[in-house]
Amino acid sequence: MVLRSVAVENFRAIRSAELTLDPTTVLIGENDFGRSSLMEDIALALGWNAGCGEPDMECCFWRYGYADTLCRAAFPQASSIDAFTQRRASPKTVIQRAIDRHSKPFLDVLLLEALAGRGSAGVPPPLRNAIETCVRLARG
Repeated sequence: MVLRSVAVENFRAIRSAELTLDPTTVLIGENDFGRSSLMEDIALALGWNAGCGEPDMECCFWRYGYADTLCRAAFPQASSIDAFTQRRASPKTVIQRAIDRHSKPFLDVLLLEALAGRGSAGVPPPLRNAIETCVRLARG
């Protein structure tokens, strides 16, 4: 399957958008530009489980054992983040604080570095499935 164009209306922050797609299309924009909303809309339209069943990639990482990385980004002044604090903390609050302190791309790089440290066994299953799907689609 090849997507040639996408039209989105009234989805999250996107009022109306049309996009012509090339074989490789890269979405670039500032925070709150709508990249994630566009990708989620495409995934929903194709019947995929957008965002790993989570609102975004960071929530998926939280759910699959990377809360410590997100907490350190949100609270860099803390000497250690214990398991009790992680259980009490709201993922949404911690993730938003980490994004506010740094940026979403910077946070994603931190998560990828943590992932690299754990090896391929550390890839959350929903993300592994999404990556495998992207590779299959890219190979045609």
